[in-house]
Amino acid sequence: METIKLNSKELATDETVIVDLLEITVFSVDEMTWVAAKSAQEAFDYCTKEMGFDIELVDVEECDIDKEGMWWVVDNNPIELIETAYKYNCGGYKEFGELSTWEGEPAVFIPFREAIKMTEETFPCIIATCLS
Repeated sequence: METIKLNSKELATDETVIVDLLEITVFSVDEMTWVAAKSAQEAFDYCTKEMGFDIELVDVEECDIDKEGMWWVVDNNPIELIETAYKYNCGGYKEFGELSTWEGEPAVFIPFREAIKMTEETFPCIIATCLS
């Protein structure tokens, strides 16, 4: 089965799952894990049933996907890193566009909204974690 991500609603065929990115947001489920899902309940179910987390639904908090973000590892391509940093240098919790490294790889701090668009994972998923 193929998954297609869209920025607007369209009809799905039997063999294709359409994910409307406008319905996806990010939830903090503990101090070190953020899940991209349609709802707090979906994030909670994913973490407890699929990942085995020991959390309560009240622990799941919705993030502001335009003001909060994550480090996005950019393949060892300095041009891509600079272009990505320039594109997202728009302010926020940390400075979007800030350059650093994540586990030894070049990374840029981007809004969760952009990470939702760029991830190759299917939803729900852990979109960011501080765990290696």
